[in-house]
Amino acid sequence: MNNIFAIISECDISEYNIIIMVGGVVVRIRSGRTLTYSVESLPGGNFQRLKEMILYISEKCKDNDTYGATKLNKILFHSDFRSFERRGKPITGEVYQRLPMGPAPLRMCIANGEMETNKEIEIMPCTYHDKKQRRTIPQRKANLDFFDVVDISIVDEVIKELWEENATEVSRGSHGIAWRLCNDGDRIPYEAALLSESNITDDHVKRAIELAEKFGW
Repeated sequence: MNNIFAIISECDISEYNIIIMVGGVVVRIRSGRTLTYSVESLPGGNFQRLKEMILYISEKCKDNDTYGATKLNKILFHSDFRSFERRGKPITGEVYQRLPMGPAPLRMCIANGEMETNKEIEIMPCTYHDKKQRRTIPQRKANLDFFDVVDISIVDEVIKELWEENATEVSRGSHGIAWRLCNDGDRIPYEAALLSESNITDDHVKRAIELAEKFGW
């Protein structure tokens, strides 16, 4: 994805208006609707996959002093969007929304509520350096039958990368282009994972606009 970048001409991803440059070819995309990858047929179902990932991540992070609700949300987000960037499909397939502290699954509260009721998890209040946390404690093993080897390897990779970071740090790290282009409460399209975080030079902008005007994009 290093040769792909986008020029955002209107900072509103729900009204997509961008120029994408791929290998020297400029494509201008305009849309009056939100671009959102959607699939309802991932093995096991998206909502159940979310629940199993909550259990899996919580078990892997049980000895991590910085692990709480914010960190869980960010591990899920980075795992799903990294998977989409690399393979064109996410791990859970769940919809994410922008929140002030960063992206989170839209149905996270519903999942937590159902899992607590069913005694699958326990959410414990705790503190880390005088800051309050809500830590998810798994009460059963995750069912990984729905996931392939690459799914798990990507989640493990993200957990390792974020292991030493606290809630503030993981939150700050999730405020990338996908988060910045949305307003609080907006859904974040998976396609945003394909937008480069690299700085765009004035020459890039000038050349993209010239080509767009020349070819009527």
